[in-house]
Amino acid sequence: DTQSYVYNGTASGSGSLGYDSNNEIYYLDGFTTASLISGNYTFILTFDKENYTSQVVVVSLVITYTITDYQTFLALETQSPSNFTTDIYWRDNVTIGFNFTTQYQSKIPVLAHPTTLYLQFLDESLNAIGSSINLINYNISMGVYSYTFNTSQFILIGGESYYISILASKTSYTPPSPLQIFFKVQSVLTNLTIHNYTTGIEFPLYTLTEYWNQTLGLTFYFRELISDAPLTNAYVTFSWAYGSGKINSDGAKGPGYYSFFFDTGNATEVGTYTITILAFKQNFTNGVPSPSLIITIINRPTFLRPTGILTNNSVIFISEKIFALETEYFEFNYTDVFTSNFIQNADEASYNWQKLDEFGDPIPGENGIGTLNEIGDRYILDLGTALMDVGEYFILITLDKLNYESRSTVFSLIIENRLT
Repeated sequence: DTQSYVYNGTASGSGSLGYDSNNEIYYLDGFTTASLISGNYTFILTFDKENYTSQVVVVSLVITYTITDYQTFLALETQSPSNFTTDIYWRDNVTIGFNFTTQYQSKIPVLAHPTTLYLQFLDESLNAIGSSINLINYNISMGVYSYTFNTSQFILIGGESYYISILASKTSYTPPSPLQIFFKVQSVLTNLTIHNYTTGIEFPLYTLTEYWNQTLGLTFYFRELISDAPLTNAYVTFSWAYGSGKINSDGAKGPGYYSFFFDTGNATEVGTYTITILAFKQNFTNGVPSPSLIITIINRPTFLRPTGILTNNSVIFISEKIFALETEYFEFNYTDVFTSNFIQNADEASYNWQKLDEFGDPIPGENGIGTLNEIGDRYILDLGTALMDVGEYFILITLDKLNYESRSTVFSLIIENRLT
């Protein structure tokens, strides 16, 4: 009339015995070891029927748990944007959807909730970045999870690559392999333009011309390419054949502006130079002007004039008449147009004279060359006129100095007979 069982051990419970009339055996009705943890159990089976002696059977049961029979899995379901290698920019939102499933031996996997669930960012060397993030409450249905993050929220840098690593566990199950998702954070695109320091107008071409030993004011505007938002606190530098330096922000012109004065006098000689400009700000692409900044440095303009003549032009032809046997000196000023300063130590201060016949043609063998003397703020032409013969002379005077315009003057000298 009564067939029951109780068990004790690592866990306890009770139930009824069922009877299989075909095989004439009793069995534990509804009992399964799947709900028990591993350990030792003692089962007491009671058989009791009216008019029969009761019987009690004691059975020992050892349950050994094989964890490899209980597997779990993580699988990526969705991702936004679709391409994690090219389409994620710094400050973008990124969404991943994934599921967690369990499987007993070869049965069909089923969705389930894990006991623990964490996300960890890794660098390309698989080193952890920052603290792990608990995702246990980000489920949208049984075993299905969705997580959205912004790349600017964490210690992620534009231009670098990373991994999202999802780690999970479930009590009494083999932990799943981590779900690792590669992604690259693209730097925000930028634009760098070059402007006239005084007017603020962008140069139509970045090829400029300036005289040697002048300062050229240059302003740069650094902004985001898509939004046009100005980029402040950037590190902006210049470099060229004769040095490098930092370009400071120009608050007077507004956010995103950086200015400096380029000194062409730092070049040892005139020529065409490429000036490399680089604006750096973390999480943004490097700002580089396109096309490159090219500055052609040209000779400083000069005047060559006889001393005492103050016109705003060089004198290219002069003529003088003197009497024979007289000593005459001819003085010239070689000056900087911008400063009016006398140019000292000319690399060339020469003259070349040629005697002419009555028809104005050169007389062979009647010629000479020499060097002007520099005295004070002038160059002196000393031909030794007291020893020169009567006649007409053509004299070419040339003054030149590195990085200054070369100047020449034609000098017509007529030596006449002395009056008697």
